[in-house]
Amino acid sequence: MLSQILQNIVSDKSINLGIDVGPKGSSTSVDLAVDTHSGTSVDLAVDTDSQCSSVSVDVAVDTCSPDAATSVGIEVTGVSHSVAVDVAV
Repeated sequence: MLSQILQNIVSDKSINLGIDVGPKGSSTSVDLAVDTHSGTSVDLAVDTDSQCSSVSVDVAVDTCSPDAATSVGIEVTGVSHSVAVDVAV
């Protein structure tokens, strides 16, 4: 994982951090990507069920483009349903 982080830093100035905690199949991952030329994005994914459920939150902030925007996406995935909500300001 360290080599992946270093590779990302060298290639596109992004940092990815993954943390796996809890029982089998349960994981919490945090991805932080920083692009100094176009924007900053933060991805948070939380897997709350060992079988199927997961909740992910994505936040992206673009600070350089003329039409800079902040977007927040929330996705909840289950056995037979998926709900996605995106908000742009």
